[in-house]
Amino acid sequence: MPIRVLNLIDTGGPGGAENVLLNLSDGLPEEHFTTLTVVPRRGWLFECLRERGKDVFVIEGRGSPDFPLLGGLLRIVRKFRPHLLHSHLLTSSVYGSLACAASGDLPLVATFHGLPDVDVGDRLLYLKSRILGRSRNRFVFVAKHLKEQLESVLRLDEANCRVIHNGIPFDPMLPENGAPISP
Repeated sequence: MPIRVLNLIDTGGPGGAENVLLNLSDGLPEEHFTTLTVVPRRGWLFECLRERGKDVFVIEGRGSPDFPLLGGLLRIVRKFRPHLLHSHLLTSSVYGSLACAASGDLPLVATFHGLPDVDVGDRLLYLKSRILGRSRNRFVFVAKHLKEQLESVLRLDEANCRVIHNGIPFDPMLPENGAPISP
């Protein structure tokens, strides 16, 4: 039985996070994985996913707090029954974490793509951090400096955080800068 992955993103333009989501969606072998992606509107990302034959569902954002998004996400989780929810960016990760918690044992992998996504002056950042702190959540950062800065701002457990540069894993035998290990 294929592993079901539910992707979640709250943006739809042709940016870095959207391209990483597309590449991951394309890179998963269909004989082993089934994916469904939730996007906030019909647009560039929606069309790219559809052109590639991917299942995509639209839940339009309604501001904060976005109860329609959470309700729609919970309905999709109940129907699709994913093994994993993979979110991109802070807002999607917060709502994804809430949906995972409400669904019981569903794990979340949250990918952070840049510093502008996290407003350190946000009065609700502490609450968002608490929601993300769920023990079944894991975090991926596309750069080492991003991990170092956001890990403390979001109060994330370092054991649950990893760097995968630009969404592409390096050979595990190479140091983080990618240079070969000298004998």
